[in-house]
Amino acid sequence: MKGSLQYVAMALAVCLAAVCSHPIDPRHYISTDDTTATTSDMIAHEQREVFVHMFNWKYSEIQKECRYLGLHGIKAIQISPPNEVLTFPSNNPPNPWWQEYQPKSYAIKSRYGSSSDLTALTKECGKWGVDIYADSVINHMGGGDIKLFKDTYPGETYFHYPICAINNYCDHHEVRFCQLEGLNDLATETEAVRAKIAGYLSDLISLGVNGFRFDASKHMWPADLKSIYERLPDNSRGKRPDLFQEVIEGPPCEITPMEYFGTSPKARVTEFHFATEVAAKITNGNLAAAVTFPLGESYGLMTSERAVVFIDNHDTERRDAPITYKDGPDYVIANTFMMAWPYGYPKLMSGFSWINPNAGPPMSGELVADTDCHDPNGNTWTCIHRFRPIAAAALWRAVTSGSSTVDNVFTQGTSVVGYSRSGKGYIIFNTEKGQVTVTVNTGMGPGSYCDTASGDMIVSGCTGKVIRVEQDGTATITVPGYYVSIIHVKSAVKVPSCVDNKSCNKCNASGYREDCGYVGMEAGECQSEGCCWEESDIPNQPWCFYKNQQSSAFLRASHSILSPLRLA
Repeated sequence: MKGSLQYVAMALAVCLAAVCSHPIDPRHYISTDDTTATTSDMIAHEQREVFVHMFNWKYSEIQKECRYLGLHGIKAIQISPPNEVLTFPSNNPPNPWWQEYQPKSYAIKSRYGSSSDLTALTKECGKWGVDIYADSVINHMGGGDIKLFKDTYPGETYFHYPICAINNYCDHHEVRFCQLEGLNDLATETEAVRAKIAGYLSDLISLGVNGFRFDASKHMWPADLKSIYERLPDNSRGKRPDLFQEVIEGPPCEITPMEYFGTSPKARVTEFHFATEVAAKITNGNLAAAVTFPLGESYGLMTSERAVVFIDNHDTERRDAPITYKDGPDYVIANTFMMAWPYGYPKLMSGFSWINPNAGPPMSGELVADTDCHDPNGNTWTCIHRFRPIAAAALWRAVTSGSSTVDNVFTQGTSVVGYSRSGKGYIIFNTEKGQVTVTVNTGMGPGSYCDTASGDMIVSGCTGKVIRVEQDGTATITVPGYYVSIIHVKSAVKVPSCVDNKSCNKCNASGYREDCGYVGMEAGECQSEGCCWEESDIPNQPWCFYKNQQSSAFLRASHSILSPLRLA
């Protein structure tokens, strides 16, 4: 294909782990930041509907991502537990990730930074409209002798006695009273423990933390969590802290997530089944079913406003998640669909690659090592939030917020599906291996729109593919194999017309090029249609383009099967 030879040099794919069944193409990765954008370019915080778990990231490194995340419509960041924990330097591997879930005290110090580092993070992210949620381990302390925890809990009265193990998850008292995997279980029903926990969480709020994840909520009585939450002050936005709780649903006899809806006025709970449903439809080539039979409460999932949804989290990624970052394009499609589908509060997982599931994050001395999200090759950190379709879908979700339903549903077979939301945006998925070209009703106003899954909005227009929406709202879109196209009202671009009649029929190869070709088009065919031909080394610039006149009825399919990232 002559029109795509410019991409041969970029054909090698990259995998973010030693084992990867479907490598991710580096062209789908945003390696540079828009340094011209300001806070005035952000989507309002109230419109944002996606957050990201930056698992085991150092505070100073998260701080560098605040601007990027704010500009891409991310509402909040979940950080790892910020308190002092037991350490296991002699473990194999040393200092595993799970040591963060064995508290030693409520002193705010960790391998991610100090309390002053955390304050700097909350201030910077707050400037870009991004909240900070702290993962909070309050069901238990670490394992071993309780004297290890004397600085916070100096005595047996703070713990459940006699010591017992959880053997029967249908026994609700046992689940909430006995030790989870040998960890010293706190007596959260007592006034003394509730006060200690509330004091710790209040300290975090004073540092700018806006919300919390309550780890292992299933192992605490809902009344205990409600009492603790009610003691907390308002956050820096003058609102009640956001709260979501980890509750893993089991057989009917076990504790249910719905029991935890009342712990705060807007309490959310983890919905583990969402990932299973999405993964099954993607791997079976039937993503369309999630739209034609709308994925949500009708599948037995909890009510949308209470659900936190995810494709994987720090636990399931290492255990039983149906899709993880190691599955490459499957994972990108799954997360993109999750964010674009109007159900629940979506959470991205952006951590580090690993071979040993117990491995901790890369270290530099006593602190976590720096993160480099500007190079997709050989980077230990997955930086999932920087994959172009994922970033584009997060912003699309914010721009189109305000509707719990989708419209203008389009399907072609079971693997191509698209829809609009709120009349403000259109998204279409292709889970086939080859590209498809379809004409769809976008539900949007006429005009030209940057496909933000293929490129960035810039002052002069779009670095990626431009899609033309006609007066009747239809558009002809070419979607690459195993990829997505995304347009919305904030991605509208102006297609320049010629200045005077003399220049209207000239080939302006150095200026704006409106695509007139398709993948594989030859120079002769291009010119026979009255269009201009000139090869280019500039990423995403068409080789076949219209003369200096107003565009044709619609922009034809992009010349590129896959749109490259904008390079610095």
